[in-house]
Amino acid sequence: MRYLNPSDIRQALSYEEMMAAVEEAFLLFAQGQCAMADRSALTQGATTLATMPCFAGGYAATKLLASCPDNARRGLPSLYGTVLLSQGDTGQPVALLEGNTLTALRTGAIGGLAAKHLAREDTATAGLVGCGVQGLHQLTFLCQVRPIRTVYLYNHGSKGLGPFCRQLEAMVAPKPLAIETCPDPDTLLAKSDIVVTATPAKAPSLPTTPPPSGASASSPSAPGSRTCGRFPRPSGRPPGRSFWSSPSPARRAATCASPWPPAL
Repeated sequence: MRYLNPSDIRQALSYEEMMAAVEEAFLLFAQGQCAMADRSALTQGATTLATMPCFAGGYAATKLLASCPDNARRGLPSLYGTVLLSQGDTGQPVALLEGNTLTALRTGAIGGLAAKHLAREDTATAGLVGCGVQGLHQLTFLCQVRPIRTVYLYNHGSKGLGPFCRQLEAMVAPKPLAIETCPDPDTLLAKSDIVVTATPAKAPSLPTTPPPSGASASSPSAPGSRTCGRFPRPSGRPPGRSFWSSPSPARRAATCASPWPPAL
């Protein structure tokens, strides 16, 4: 049985190949060729363990996710994931994959696919609320499918965004990218063609009323979060912008609509 660490996973596929693989998974699900159970979870104290099994393409995969919100004060990630890949017919283990990197890339690829199929081709600006690992990958994949020239950042926490900006520049290189911070979500929303919220917030992160021209909304956020605000869904596509939402890693944000299975 092989073990794939974060470096192995990043070297295995390009961003384009990752999006193609995720798109194939959606097609298999839509065609009924993917068997997937609901996520089960067990909580003790502040820690939750969740399992997500799936059969597809002759393989069986199970993701084990540990959610530890108190890890922030320990200087550790709040989520740890591990994926076991087995032969679908014999159950023989094939590989064990580090799940945090795989999840970040997979969910970033979902946002990229949503932009590829639903956002205007001339989209040039993107805004991010929540500058963590998932937000980093959402912007990275957006830059692969649309000519993003400027990104706007807003973060609820007090941490400096210098390291985040440097990592984003490295991940989209050699593409030039201007990065600006915003004082509040309203300012970010007014400037952005696509808006991504990637936070564990329990209250909406965006204003309750969109700007007159409409807004894009992508919400790859934590289970139970309500990050998109209460946007009225436009009856038609507003001029100059598109409106859509992408799924969260585990559950769709309560105020966003998505046609895709969240467990994928």
